[in-house]
Amino acid sequence: MTGSYELCMLIDGVVKRYPTAIADLDTPYYTGKAKVLCIDTPVQDIIVGNIPGARGPDRDTKPRDVKYTSQCITDTPLSTDN
Repeated sequence: MTGSYELCMLIDGVVKRYPTAIADLDTPYYTGKAKVLCIDTPVQDIIVGNIPGARGPDRDTKPRDVKYTSQCITDTPLSTDN
């Protein structure tokens, strides 16, 4: 956990505050470090938002050029240039 919190608007319009953490993700849709929101009972283990470098459900799709980002679960990829 990072000690910080972020707001997330859920599908029903309710806004909730969740703690954040840094996670290494290795999925078919996104690989790398990301800041994530920690939710007690999510509908899936990982929900990847619209972040730069994320792939669509078609695995042959190249990473998307995202102009708007989701504020739920993974919204900030971390630079590996440290």
